[in-house]
Amino acid sequence: MSHLMNTLESCCAPLRKSVFSAAILVCGTFTFLVATPKTVLAQPGTTITAVENTSGTSSLWSATTSWVDGVVPVAGDNVFIPLNRDVALDGDVEVGSIQMSGFGKLWLGSHTLTITNSLENNSGVFAQQTSTVILNSTVADPSNPSPEQTVRGTTPTYFYNLEVATGSFADFGADPGVGAGTHCFVDNELKLDGGSVVVNPPTYAANSTLVYSDDYTIGTEWIHSVTSTGTNTVSGISYNNEKGIPGNVIVATGATLDFGSSAVSRECTGDLTVNGTG
Repeated sequence: MSHLMNTLESCCAPLRKSVFSAAILVCGTFTFLVATPKTVLAQPGTTITAVENTSGTSSLWSATTSWVDGVVPVAGDNVFIPLNRDVALDGDVEVGSIQMSGFGKLWLGSHTLTITNSLENNSGVFAQQTSTVILNSTVADPSNPSPEQTVRGTTPTYFYNLEVATGSFADFGADPGVGAGTHCFVDNELKLDGGSVVVNPPTYAANSTLVYSDDYTIGTEWIHSVTSTGTNTVSGISYNNEKGIPGNVIVATGATLDFGSSAVSRECTGDLTVNGTG
């Protein structure tokens, strides 16, 4: 019996595997071993790696065939997408962290990706499309006890909609090969939903919008030292030359934006809309 049990367990994935409980069933002169599957989840912070894919068609995130050992990443897992890996979201997901390297690809579509730790892009393709990425370190994640979350790497990362949730601190700091503030490009909207940007502002698209949806004291998300001198165009999208200059700014209904005693100049290239208190 012990040999059969070992065989049943060894055929399953080692990270998030099925194990079996056994019972003996006696029918006349015949004895049967009845195995009942039980699911055991991986420990929080497990690293899940995408499988190699050179077919030219993206592997679906939800498919077990897209991941080593057939383990689909869930909340708290650390996702690694290296060279020759090509994965597409086919629904909204939550993970601990994402690391990309060597032209590994992640296609977000129009889905929502929630990250509770960090995002590191080293020569990967983080295809933002029309997605929403939420930085939310307030979700229980043993691998990230600090509320500070970083967007880093040797390659700039482009977002369509980016949201910093309540209690989360976003750090768009610099790593070798990438200048300060150029880790994060916002195509459409940066929403501070109770969270904040603590280090380095992002670079905003010319028609982007910075939204304050909760009470907030203005910080590094909207700051610059010189006047913008125009735009640069990347992949058909025009970005403001000077980082930290949003296209439009909205103070949402019920929110208060406090400028404090700061003497730093603020500029937006479009409209300033105050529905709350500014």
